[in-house]
Amino acid sequence: MRELIECDGCKSRIDVDSNWGNCNRCERDLCEVCAGKWTELDPDGQGCCVCAECLVALAKEGFTRLDLMNAGLCKVESPEQLSSPSTFVPGIKEIIGDLFDHVKPGDVICHIVNNEGAWGSEFVVPLGKKYPMAKEAYLGWCDVGNVALGKCLFVACGGDISVVNMCAQNGLIRASNPRPLSYSALRHCLTEVAARISPDRRILMPRIGAGLGGGDWSTIFEIITETLGDRDVTVFVLPGQN
Repeated sequence: MRELIECDGCKSRIDVDSNWGNCNRCERDLCEVCAGKWTELDPDGQGCCVCAECLVALAKEGFTRLDLMNAGLCKVESPEQLSSPSTFVPGIKEIIGDLFDHVKPGDVICHIVNNEGAWGSEFVVPLGKKYPMAKEAYLGWCDVGNVALGKCLFVACGGDISVVNMCAQNGLIRASNPRPLSYSALRHCLTEVAARISPDRRILMPRIGAGLGGGDWSTIFEIITETLGDRDVTVFVLPGQN
């Protein structure tokens, strides 16, 4: 006779040999459906799992798979493994690598621009070289005075690749302006991206707003979660980048 176990989520009786597990955070016994995609952690050299609900809770606390990897808590042996299944929010992933090495037809690249018409540091340098139409469109946008916080400029760059210039930075970072990133403007921009970009398109971005924007990544990640949590989003982090 088969040994059955009751799922604490859906209360169904499932074969003990089928795909189920015990969440290391909430300690519930969950079937594969209720657990979502299990994320394996290894804090003490022993395998354990975290269920989908707890992954979302951890995301709200600011934790990402990359954070756990850096802390030695995540079973990731190579950067490539970070590109498969989800991080701590279904559909949102963080991987170590160069975004431009991973772009495919149909992808949408989202990044932040400022409202002063300045294009020339960090991520926008290689972006402008790879997709010059994105830079030209932004500069033209500024020339005619249409750029404003919370607005987006969607640019078709050929090869079925689109770049979204999201105006969420008020000026440039300096001593008198240590955090030019506007969280509210970023939320407006990402909400527009969610409304205008087809759900079947993959969205790529760097750690937006956390560099020259001066923003707090855990806060930014939460905004991404709120607005694009149900989309296929990949955040790229360069090796050695905090």
